Amino acid sequence: MVYFSSSAAYPVSLQERDTAIPLSESLIRPDSQTFGRPDLSYGWAKLTGEYLAMLARERHGLRVVIYRPFSGYGEDQDASYPFPRLIRRVCNGEDPLVIWGSGEQLRDFIHIDDVVAAVMTTFLTLESGTAVNLGSGVGTSFRDLATLASAAAGYSPEVVNDATKPEGVFSRVADASFMRSLYTPTISLADGVARAVSTLHRKSRVFELH
Repeated sequence: MVYFSSSAAYPVSLQERDTAIPLSESLIRPDSQTFGRPDLSYGWAKLTGEYLAMLARERHGLRVVIYRPFSGYGEDQDASYPFPRLIRRVCNGEDPLVIWGSGEQLRDFIHIDDVVAAVMTTFLTLESGTAVNLGSGVGTSFRDLATLASAAAGYSPEVVNDATKPEGVFSRVADASFMRSLYTPTISLADGVARAVSTLHRKSRVFELH
């Protein structure tokens, strides 16, 4: 069994501005008597799934490997996620370009192709019960992401923040050392952003032609 957990399962107390640390796999232990509070109901659901995976392994002998993706993204990601929303606004040429919250909040972006490749490369060789972060290990602020995306689109808008909007936890960045001992990501964030901008521009041109 492959169980996809989430970086949202990690304790939010370790992701605040003054307390943020790289999130290592050992920070979640389903066999522990105490848990750090995960992020909202989604985080609780993923943490509960990890606990059930542990029971499946211990009580029924099932082989289970757990993956914790961080901020996965790609060219065809649903527009309800922050990354494709930003790409769409950049491709529309918005200026100023407004970022929610402080704009300083950090996320660990990993392309979906690398998520899939990492899983396919490792899931048959990992010991049952092993958890693996899927991330780059590099924190990128949304302000920097906006600058990177607008550069890929060929313009330089004023990037401003809207402090009245939520930003979530301040820093959600993986300790990716274990993953990198098994698999090295091949798509940089700059390349992934450029691919997303190019894909959206191409789709827009096809739509205009029809």
